[in-house]
Amino acid sequence: MTDAQQSSRSHVTNPRGPVHAGTGDQTINLIFDAAAAAWATSQHDPKQIAEDELRQLKQVFVWPPDFARARTTLHDWNTVFVVGRPGTGRQGASKVLLGELPTGKGTFHEIVDESEERNGPLLPKDLVGEEDRLLLDLTQRTEERCRAYLGELPHFRTVVRNRNARLAVALDHGHEHLLSPELSRLKVSLGRPRAEEVLRRHLRVHEVDGADCLTVDTALRHFLDEAALREIAALALRVREEQRTLSDAASRPGLARCLERALTTPRPYDSEVAEIVSEADSEQRALLLAAACLKQPRSDTLCLATALLLKTAGQPTEGLYLLHHAALGSRLRQLKAYLDSTGRVRFREDKFATAVVAYFWDNFPPFRYTLRSWMTGVIKKPWLTEHDRLAIAAAYATQRLRTGHPRDLEVLATRWSSDTSTPEQARLPAATLLLGQGVRDDAHGGYFREAIYRIVARPPGPDVPMAHVLIGVCSETMATHHPHQALVRLHHLARHRSAEVRGVAGDSLAEVTHGDDRLYRRLLDRVTSGPPASAYADAELFVRLSELTRLTAVTRRATAPLLVSASFREQLVDGWRLVFSHLRHETYAARVRQWLDIPAAWAQHLDSLLDVLVRGAGEDAAALARLYDIAARWALHRRTPTSRRETVLALRQRIDAAQGITSAVPPPSAA
Repeated sequence: MTDAQQSSRSHVTNPRGPVHAGTGDQTINLIFDAAAAAWATSQHDPKQIAEDELRQLKQVFVWPPDFARARTTLHDWNTVFVVGRPGTGRQGASKVLLGELPTGKGTFHEIVDESEERNGPLLPKDLVGEEDRLLLDLTQRTEERCRAYLGELPHFRTVVRNRNARLAVALDHGHEHLLSPELSRLKVSLGRPRAEEVLRRHLRVHEVDGADCLTVDTALRHFLDEAALREIAALALRVREEQRTLSDAASRPGLARCLERALTTPRPYDSEVAEIVSEADSEQRALLLAAACLKQPRSDTLCLATALLLKTAGQPTEGLYLLHHAALGSRLRQLKAYLDSTGRVRFREDKFATAVVAYFWDNFPPFRYTLRSWMTGVIKKPWLTEHDRLAIAAAYATQRLRTGHPRDLEVLATRWSSDTSTPEQARLPAATLLLGQGVRDDAHGGYFREAIYRIVARPPGPDVPMAHVLIGVCSETMATHHPHQALVRLHHLARHRSAEVRGVAGDSLAEVTHGDDRLYRRLLDRVTSGPPASAYADAELFVRLSELTRLTAVTRRATAPLLVSASFREQLVDGWRLVFSHLRHETYAARVRQWLDIPAAWAQHLDSLLDVLVRGAGEDAAALARLYDIAARWALHRRTPTSRRETVLALRQRIDAAQGITSAVPPPSAA
């Protein structure tokens, strides 16, 4: 398909809901809509999501010893090193320290290792915005990597201080010897918070009955003395599930009983699932597993999926589900499931379905490959809904990540995206979910971010379907906690050989940088300083990013629009220089007309815009002529107001001045 053909297909400007932009199918939109539905978030604002998660963390946080001193150090010196042993909550304490600070102009964001993307410093100064709250987590880094970061911190701290930002660095106790004397005075070694209070706080948040009357017996004390904080949080969740499981219409079980069961059962419902499986034949087991993977499927869908699972496992399926079998409702009751009034199959708790899949995964290891084959085959079936496909993909991804096999999801997502034997709307949303779930995973998120970078940065880049999958993952998931890395990967995709991909990636970049001036300016820096081979794509992207409302908007933490900044206008000049040098005038004429047609409310910016356009054309007489021609045609409209003619005259004066025909027009005042 040529670029011209591709650009006639539908594009999206906001990958967060279904739209249709013209002729062609809605495959791209289905991918983004599925991605958004798969991990629905608060208003889909990545910056807001990060702030919300900080607030949730504070609800369960218990002050460890010396936390007050860490707070004072951060306040007085703008930087604190939070040192501790694994399992003591170093990352959580660092986040809470930053989350307690006033939001001000800046945002909270984590500094991630971008060494594969840049040849410059690990800690460039453009990572720091005014009043930002920054987290640098070095707890999982090698000693060599820690040493490299710590070597750059003295200079970086100066930038942090000058911009009134705050920096919390989480460091493993085994690497504190790497701190220089200057940095050592900013170190605070946090002890372990009271485990009993940590458990009580989590139980309260989960609304467990009796949380305030928690009694610690010998078994619980032994667990609390040895467990990491994340394991205590997991115990509280199991207690909540046990209390829900054991409750009936008349009463709820006591906390002590639920704690005892939670401590002796690795996962909620394990013993119950084990009992069901032990009494079930192969057909019933297949029915149970298929129902758990699909999550609330239609009854006919469940029967077809179960038959395919048995066939994939080499079991006979002739006559399955005909009249000589017991009624489906009766069979489901044996599995602790039921048919609701709409004909869908449900378990009483979603967690029960998760426990079923985990039980089969752990207790029948050879069956994992059968499950993968079944999943790959079943998502192609036309009788499966999008919800069914996403549910199956999520169930498989959960188990793969839980047992430490991230690469399998990467390979599977790549295979699905390139499988031309299956319609795109059947496979691409599921591939998007696999990678998105991987990016969100605490243990393996770094692996997926690096894998996605390798895919987008390696020439000639991913194929078109995979590119759309990655755009969805980066804009909907990665941008939440790692916006800079999302930006880098989306920028590579905005340089793709396909015009369709470039357009969708460009729209996603505009969305990701919307409301974040620092991120937006960082993107413009990349666009205007790219390699010559990317100049055409970067010029296209600049035209897309230079929308007038973005330049004149006052973002949530700003006091004035970017356009009043002289340094920002220089970025725009560089961008237009790229545009005039590499694009045909038809490509950018609409953007020039938009700038000239500035609303009266923003009229004070007109001189700045004209100055940027003329300086962008520079001494290129042909570019200046094209610019003037666009403006003159814009002013020839039969209903053209006098203001248009005045605008064209002002532009002509600046063009003449640039060519030395008249005296120079005074430039806009610097801000």
